[in-house]
Amino acid sequence: MFSIRTIIAGSAAETATVGQTKLGAGLDILPGVIVDQHFSQRGRTNRLLSAIASNPHFLAIGIDENTSIVVTKNVCSVIGDGSFTVLDIGKGLNGLPDRDDDADQDLALSGVNLHLLAEGSQFDLRNCMVMKVSGSDSN
Repeated sequence: MFSIRTIIAGSAAETATVGQTKLGAGLDILPGVIVDQHFSQRGRTNRLLSAIASNPHFLAIGIDENTSIVVTKNVCSVIGDGSFTVLDIGKGLNGLPDRDDDADQDLALSGVNLHLLAEGSQFDLRNCMVMKVSGSDSN
């Protein structure tokens, strides 16, 4: 709901597949970002990988229950008990099918960057980089 594209359907299947995640119109509060909630608790990593595989120009974030982010000047500050996960395809994307009609085909990706952050950590959405890791003054 926070991005211009938001997850409206998709299973938390054991294997990531092409077309596993359906996106619809969102509020565009966080431009260029796809957000998934209850992320770790509901095992949604493959669902989010499927979403960014179909939308490689987006950054994907997963926010756990009892966790939130405060965004100031494109920098996210993590607050709460759970994790904040960032999946970034960047320029290293390989392995995508050429067409959407390959739906349900197993997804094969390489070059995906993963950042797992806890309370007190900060992440720069614009530059796709960790600014501060919890418990330290710098990354």
